[in-house]
Amino acid sequence: MMVSSQTFIAEHVLDAVSLKKQKHLLDVAGGEGAFACSALRRNSHLKATVLDLPEVADLANNRFEREGLTERANAVGGNMFESDLPSAPDVVSFIRVLHDHDDDRIKVLLSSAYKTLPKGGRLIVAEPMAGTRGSEAIGDAYFGMYLWAMGSGRARTVEELTEMICEAGFSKCEELRTSMPLLVRVVSAIA
Repeated sequence: MMVSSQTFIAEHVLDAVSLKKQKHLLDVAGGEGAFACSALRRNSHLKATVLDLPEVADLANNRFEREGLTERANAVGGNMFESDLPSAPDVVSFIRVLHDHDDDRIKVLLSSAYKTLPKGGRLIVAEPMAGTRGSEAIGDAYFGMYLWAMGSGRARTVEELTEMICEAGFSKCEELRTSMPLLVRVVSAIA
């Protein structure tokens, strides 16, 4: 489900977020590269790195090759919790990643993102969030069941995520509107 829906989610995120001023995207836990590919297609000046487990990074590199993006994209195998994030990005994204993990692990990820970004670099967090107006009951029930099955994590409100992002050192935290807030909401911040 994650792989098949990632391109659909990527388009909603990229409708909300402009990457025209960024040069190098690091998509943490970026899977097979769907978000990175969508971002590269929309922004011809952009380069992208995907960080995911080694076997998943291989799948992303295969996708970049199939889509003719190897000059601008690569995937790196590693564990986002156990090593430093790759250096040189000016934007770091977590697309449907943080809600899968408990608070202590998210704090590690946000701190790592802050450390790898230059001053003025950008953070993008996109995922389903608790308290989405008009769909609280169905959204909280659906994602609660999904995360229960995963064995960790929880859907957080924009306010909870904003607080965690600011605690990691980021500023200018803001929610950016998406056309499908039940599926994905976006928070952006500056290092």
